[in-house]
Amino acid sequence: MRVRRAACAAGFALILGVSGCGLPEGVDGDIGWPTPASAEQVVSKAGDCHTSLGEQIAPAKEQTVDCAASHNRETTYVGAFTGAAAAERKPPTLDRYSTAVAKAAQAEVYAECDRRTSEYVGHNWYHIRLRLVVAVPTDVAWQAGQHWYRCDLVEVDLGVDAVQAREGSLKGATLPATCLAVPASGTAKVVPCAERHNSEYAGTFLAPQTSKEVVEPDYESLHTTCRTVAASFLGVRAAQVAGLAGTYLWFDNRSDYNLAEYWIMGRRLVHCLLWFGTGTMTGSARGNKGRDLP
Repeated sequence: MRVRRAACAAGFALILGVSGCGLPEGVDGDIGWPTPASAEQVVSKAGDCHTSLGEQIAPAKEQTVDCAASHNRETTYVGAFTGAAAAERKPPTLDRYSTAVAKAAQAEVYAECDRRTSEYVGHNWYHIRLRLVVAVPTDVAWQAGQHWYRCDLVEVDLGVDAVQAREGSLKGATLPATCLAVPASGTAKVVPCAERHNSEYAGTFLAPQTSKEVVEPDYESLHTTCRTVAASFLGVRAAQVAGLAGTYLWFDNRSDYNLAEYWIMGRRLVHCLLWFGTGTMTGSARGNKGRDLP
């Protein structure tokens, strides 16, 4: 369990537990399809939607469906591991016990997936309700020479931090405002913005890569950036945000990861949320220039 750190106006303070949004690992030794010569020959392609959930995929065994139908993930790009990563005995998975080469490869392909996914959807894909998953072959398929990776975008149910089935492509789509009821301690609950709530998602940024492994990130710096994000969301100057609302940080990390280890592999997204402490409001705060806030 990770910690959400809050920086609050008017003396508010908040520390929340974060459960991770990990996807279950699945290894299936029965490949059931010929070894491709390159990533372009993998069954999946950008624009395909799937019902599978695992990090390691056997494409011939997963169900690919029309994106208008219920599905769990949407492929935005397919690439190939090269160099030292391709020489690894196993595919570079998102694993804290991976080799240094595998961790570096994960960081590299995630950065490529990040860029390609924004190109695919037609705008910056960052959103608290979305996760970008790097899918890789099964161990047996990897050893047979299949070194592809796949960038899959998934929607998440924030209440349980699990993949949520959806209908419709994320290409060109926009997601609705996200409001939460946040207790002084415990788990935040997503609620319709029309209901009373004391928190709202304001935006996301990618934190800079640190030059060395750290136990904890620089929370003060992250909150400063979040206040800039919140300012744009509210329509005010960054210097005004601290007097209007608190901010807290939400990290996309799996529960079995130390935050620093997760960041080393490129997962450095920071979601910024407004927090009003014991005050509540209805409706979205977007663009209201700080008016009618609790």
